Amino acid sequence: MKIDVNECLFITAHEIKNSLSGIIMGLRRIKDDVKDKEFMELLIEEAERLFLISNDSLTLSKPLKLNLSNVGIKEVLFDVLNILNDDIKKKNINVLILFPDDFPPVLCDREKFKTVFTNLLVNAIHHTPEGKNIRITGNKLKENLVSITFEDEGEGIDLENPRNIFYKFYTKRKDGTGLGLAIVHKIIYEHFGRIDVESEKDKGTRFIITIPTDFHFIERRSLKDRRTGIDRRKR
Repeated sequence: MKIDVNECLFITAHEIKNSLSGIIMGLRRIKDDVKDKEFMELLIEEAERLFLISNDSLTLSKPLKLNLSNVGIKEVLFDVLNILNDDIKKKNINVLILFPDDFPPVLCDREKFKTVFTNLLVNAIHHTPEGKNIRITGNKLKENLVSITFEDEGEGIDLENPRNIFYKFYTKRKDGTGLGLAIVHKIIYEHFGRIDVESEKDKGTRFIITIPTDFHFIERRSLKDRRTGIDRRKR
């Protein structure tokens, strides 16, 4: 019998996630009755981290189902900014959204793009020093193609090949799962786009999303999208 490894991983991650959900709930209920509250907080924190890993693993182990509609990208960005507003204020960071007035709607899954923007903005906030800027810029490149760039003023990524950060479980953050950017990459790829990273040490990092505004005309089997010029082999 042939074993489907992805299916096994999906089932395992699903069961772990369900078990952790109950464990976290139980730990929270008894937290106030435990003398060593610091240790209990550590247990809860680690359980929640494992919950996030299992949840992200589920996302990566199954095909994405896209609920497509024409989406205003700036609206999604403002939703994400509202969610992360406390973190932004805590570090006194200025988030600048720079889009032309005629930036077109994009055919995409709104919730999945919300996930993309949340992951990229959380990363940018984490790496941006207090009082510095994060720039989110939208540009029209040509017919049916736009770019969205997230740029921080952090320490930069000290990597020979910055694209390694899109690999699963790659992270330099103590509180990171190493799956966030892999999920970002998968979502963008499923929308027939690509994401690139540029970084300079002590100057900052740019994540550049390039996506078609409408990909109904693109054949999934094509290695190179004829009208967008996006090489699907460069992942």
